[in-house]
Amino acid sequence: MQTSEAGTEGHLLRLIRGLDRSRFSPRLIVLQSSQWLDRFQDDRVPVDCLEFQSFSRLRDWNCLGRLSRHFRQYSTQIVELHFTDAHFLGSLAARQARIPVVISCRRDLGHQHTSKSLLMTRFANPWISRFLANSHLVAERMSQREGVARHRFDVIPNGVDLAAFDLHTQREPSPEFLQATQGKRIVTLLANLRPVKNVQGFLAAAQQVASIIPDVCFVILGHGEQADALRAQAEQLGIARSICWMGSVTNPAAYLAHSHVGCLTSHAEGFSNAIVEYMAAGIPVVATRVGGAEEAIVEGITGHLVDPNDMPRLAQCIANLLQDETRRSTMGRASRQRVEELFTHQIQLAAYQAYYERLLKAADQRELA
Repeated sequence: MQTSEAGTEGHLLRLIRGLDRSRFSPRLIVLQSSQWLDRFQDDRVPVDCLEFQSFSRLRDWNCLGRLSRHFRQYSTQIVELHFTDAHFLGSLAARQARIPVVISCRRDLGHQHTSKSLLMTRFANPWISRFLANSHLVAERMSQREGVARHRFDVIPNGVDLAAFDLHTQREPSPEFLQATQGKRIVTLLANLRPVKNVQGFLAAAQQVASIIPDVCFVILGHGEQADALRAQAEQLGIARSICWMGSVTNPAAYLAHSHVGCLTSHAEGFSNAIVEYMAAGIPVVATRVGGAEEAIVEGITGHLVDPNDMPRLAQCIANLLQDETRRSTMGRASRQRVEELFTHQIQLAAYQAYYERLLKAADQRELA
């Protein structure tokens, strides 16, 4: 059950579509409609929309009974919850319906939490069977923040579909991109343009790199509320001509195939999909040491990690890689190999399916006892 966030939506879509139908019958229940839901088309996945708006509306509390009836009607055995409202409403409904396994997911460090949402989360936590995080750091931080014992958390890292990064399956990037980057060394940032991603810091680092390496182009793949302010900042820094603003693209792998270095400048992350996508594309990564970055990047082998506020160090790491083709290629190969060994969608999917079956077996044993 989910509400709306691009990273989690993509994760859910891949997970639901990949589940073995001989073992699982997934059903997607959303609190409210969205543009993403309108685009969701899969005849194998039934979708129910509760049209929930807010807990402050008395009539929306009817969703609790409706959701509980949904669970019973479809003989639900596992409920997986994403985001605060779904965690609160879904855990209560699952308790009413006597669902044997209730999993609540934590995929970031809770930077969006208000005191109210944290109170709601803590209230519902006792009715959760297990908590599932996408990095060990997320599990540790959210355990402390929510007052939940660490042993109640499990970790399954994000995975990426390697087929999307194989050259023979890629669609070409846009002509604008190819024209802007022709003959340039390319540094790519894959991120939504919002405060937590610290794109301002990326632009500050870009200015420093451009002063060292004239033939560099900084590609930004993403859109968001800060777009106008960031364009203005690039103008003020005198690097506007070195920035290629591509907005949101549906085929980032095609752009990463042309890139030399991938970058992450976030203040906070859970387990960054962007990092794994850079690595899958076979390029080294320079990233801030946030969330699960240390669990993905091996310092000096697949990339570099810097403190979140140290943009000069981040810029120097980028410049060093752009100036050393041999080192860059070696790191890129190591990055791809690490993804193949640990972070593919197939590995993630197998881990989820084994996880569901293990929890169901444990629930059955408790019931028999």
